[in-house]
Amino acid sequence: MLWRAGFLGISNDDASRALIAWSWAHAPSMDPTRSSWLPLHSMLVGAAMRIAGDPRTAPFAVSLGATVIACVTLARSCRRAGLDALPVTLALVFAVSWRWSLFASASGGIPEMPCIALLTIALERWTSGSRGAWWQAGLALAIAAGFRYEAWFAIFGFAWVGWREPARRSDALRAGTLALAVPIGWMALNFVHRRDPIDFVWRVTRQRAATGVPLAALHLRWAELPQSLMREAWWIPPLLAVGVARGKGTATERTALGMGVAVLAGLALETFRGGGPTHHAARTLLPCVWLAVPMLAAGIEALALDKIRAAALLLVVVVAGGPPPMEGALPRDAARIGALVAGTAGPWCIEFARQDALWVEWRSGRPDEARPDRAYGAPTPLDAANLTVRCADATTAAASSPTFVAALTRNGFHVAARSGPWTMLMR
Repeated sequence: MLWRAGFLGISNDDASRALIAWSWAHAPSMDPTRSSWLPLHSMLVGAAMRIAGDPRTAPFAVSLGATVIACVTLARSCRRAGLDALPVTLALVFAVSWRWSLFASASGGIPEMPCIALLTIALERWTSGSRGAWWQAGLALAIAAGFRYEAWFAIFGFAWVGWREPARRSDALRAGTLALAVPIGWMALNFVHRRDPIDFVWRVTRQRAATGVPLAALHLRWAELPQSLMREAWWIPPLLAVGVARGKGTATERTALGMGVAVLAGLALETFRGGGPTHHAARTLLPCVWLAVPMLAAGIEALALDKIRAAALLLVVVVAGGPPPMEGALPRDAARIGALVAGTAGPWCIEFARQDALWVEWRSGRPDEARPDRAYGAPTPLDAANLTVRCADATTAAASSPTFVAALTRNGFHVAARSGPWTMLMR
């Protein structure tokens, strides 16, 4: 549906990742991005481009195919664990229809869905009971660790849960050791190329500082990502609580939950340290949402058998108000951007380049500063020439934050149209 509407990419990283993959297809290397980005996604997409001979459709086939694989492997794991088909289907619908799942499935340039597919393969293999389960799960985890750093945290969650099961302790240790091969290899490569095995850690921290991403008070940083999960996927905590309260979790539920909690804890630790995601922070929670599926299915099944508990949960959700409005997602950032706009005189433009809508970047109209990717109100937004002129002449902007809308109206804009959570303003 998104592709039919004309989307060939819906992330500001898409173009660069696709070009890197296409370059790798013609000149393979172990560090295709020469940045903090892990290499396996560029390698996979580049190989698909080379085989297909088409750099445009291959990335989308990879993302969509990974989504299908994640659904199939999770359904297989849950059904093997004895969960009914309907609760499993509903839990998968919750995960697939989350806005960041749709984004990652339709955006061919980002590595989240291949990483999630590999994590679910590791879960399915580990709980399959086959003789080679330990090395199959360990290999899937190792490959996932070459796509996203969140998989590194998932490895520790997997090993922790496996270590707590005496009968499989040795297998869990062997699988975890195998899974660490890629993280260790990546750190060795960083040492060879940059003389620092964890150069990627400092790169992210420096990028966050350079882009001016505000840091919360030290004692509040731990809660940023958990709060974001509760805000973005508000249906997870109550269903998860019911599933846990059931008290008879299977190996599939325990392993998936352990991996998801480890990812959330790792992300919270990085945010506390000051090296959390610089944009699309909620997107990093994708593994948490998908790995919650087995426990969500268990919660839904428990509710179907317990009408009183179901009614109590419904009451809690209604009282809590359900999903929060989109404009409340990042009020601190909206206020900061609004203040910038309100205090600016002379030519300026708004570049709407963030999927969450509140990350609207202000650019000045000075010829030496204005270099936007696109400018609303410009006659030819895809033309690469005269970017500075287009920026200075931009007349319209899009916003979803009341704070930002108010700042624009104080600067001579008026409401031109409203559509759902969006407000279009025109000078």
